[in-house]
Amino acid sequence: MRFALKSSFFRLFRTRLFIWVIVFSLLTGIGVFNSVCGNEMMMYTLPSLGRPRFFDNDFLILCLKDLIYVFPFGAAVFCMMFTGSDISFRAVNNKIATGTPRVMIFFADAAVAALTALFSVIVSAAALFLLVKFVPVKESVEINSKVILTVLFVAVIVMAFVLFFTMLQVFFSNKLFGVIISMFLIPALMSYPGHINYILDQPYRYSYKDETSGETVWELNPEYVGGVERNALTFSLELNPYYGVLMREPGNAKCAAAAGAVIVLSAAAGALAISRKEFT
Repeated sequence: MRFALKSSFFRLFRTRLFIWVIVFSLLTGIGVFNSVCGNEMMMYTLPSLGRPRFFDNDFLILCLKDLIYVFPFGAAVFCMMFTGSDISFRAVNNKIATGTPRVMIFFADAAVAALTALFSVIVSAAALFLLVKFVPVKESVEINSKVILTVLFVAVIVMAFVLFFTMLQVFFSNKLFGVIISMFLIPALMSYPGHINYILDQPYRYSYKDETSGETVWELNPEYVGGVERNALTFSLELNPYYGVLMREPGNAKCAAAAGAVIVLSAAAGALAISRKEFT
């Protein structure tokens, strides 16, 4: 395992991926900050347009949550360049030839990818904190338990994406196919809350005016979903990381637990896939 970890870390730094991760993290923090200023707060941070008057922890947390919309795309590209390239170019064969267990090779890549994701989120969070602290005329920003928990929540979500995408790269062996599947998955997860909310918002009954009598008539809505199906859809919404951001709610324990389950299952599936895959 030590040899596999050393090889994965060496590849991370030797290919300059780590530098690109830092650049991406900083640009993401700056981009999210400006996006929230413009879209949510209707204010702009360019010097020619004046400085915002006041920011507080609520604004910082709002920015931190919006990182979830950007980091999964970066995670998909990172996994393609890190694990995907190693497998597509058959560089992994050299490690297997030295006697390194295949499972250890996957776990080393997964561990390095997860640590890189955690580091990337921390860098973006630090950039956001400095921007929120020093850009406005006045501020009331401090690092408290709520901010720390939000950063950890975002980090767990991003690490779940990274582990899942790493598993996809191992499973498909073709780095481009793996990243294409990843890129399709992210918008699907983003659009899911809106689609399910539309279903759940359907009323139990609807009314219309009878043209003959002029009276208001109430009828049952055939599109209404109730009972076990409604509970299942509601539960699935709580597990979706984008639902809390959409509803401006804090990250809940159910979503964090689901992300943890994805990490464990992705690690298990990736280890199984690499142990049974033929490398020629």
